[in-house]
Amino acid sequence: MITSGTKTYYIPANTEVYINNTALHTNPRYWGPDSLEFKPSRWIAEGSTVGNGNLIIPAKGTFLPWSGGPRVCPGQKMSQVEFVSVLATIFRSCSIAPALAEGESHEQGKKRLQNVIAKSRPALTLQMTSPEQVKLRWSKR
Repeated sequence: MITSGTKTYYIPANTEVYINNTALHTNPRYWGPDSLEFKPSRWIAEGSTVGNGNLIIPAKGTFLPWSGGPRVCPGQKMSQVEFVSVLATIFRSCSIAPALAEGESHEQGKKRLQNVIAKSRPALTLQMTSPEQVKLRWSKR
């Protein structure tokens, strides 16, 4: 039994229940009307400067990339450090943009990729339904 607000929901025994992380992490209620846009600035407090970056901590329960509680990923910290190191190394010398189809504008390519991402679904991990449609162009800076 789960109670939310004034409603109570009864879930039969042996029912598998999953958190839809994609929906949670793109919910406009928490992330704003542009929640589907890649905006690293949403994590940086207004008025921050280089070397004095105050990061925004999301409200509890609105961002769960590693799960939480007793089932949190044991490799979370190590993975985060490695991930940031790899991305910093790559983006120090490269930029990335959608690989455009013939006659497609940058905005149309961006929208096409956002549509593919929106159709992704969680399984054991996030499963993109049409990964062959996500083509990116890497450029040396």
